[in-house]
Amino acid sequence: MKKLLIIITIVFFYSCNGQNCNKLPKTFESYEQTKEMVQSSTFEYRKKIDLSSSSWMTWAEYLSCDGEIGFFIFKTNKGKTYIHEKVPMTVWNEFNSAESKGKYYSKNIRGKFRLVPLKKSKEKRTQTDIER
Repeated sequence: MKKLLIIITIVFFYSCNGQNCNKLPKTFESYEQTKEMVQSSTFEYRKKIDLSSSSWMTWAEYLSCDGEIGFFIFKTNKGKTYIHEKVPMTVWNEFNSAESKGKYYSKNIRGKFRLVPLKKSKEKRTQTDIER
């Protein structure tokens, strides 16, 4: 009976759309799991900016439950999307105000904030291997 209750709880947790972002797990097992759960959650703060004028980024987005720490997500002009976690909102605000978003990212975010797990075929890549 206890196992059945655990299974039902897990299924409910993963099938719930629009879940509160405070209920996200502390760690994720895969990039796809992270992407799906983050995109289906409700956040207190959600801001997306167009970066089509950037030489290598097309957009960036910041999602936060508490207005202090959150997910920094961006897409490159090669179509790859990256998700950093536990990024302070102050970093997002500085990124958003920076004259060069790419330079700010390279100096202040890349290598300093953990990327969520990448797709299995790319799990061996390190933070410094991000294609530009």
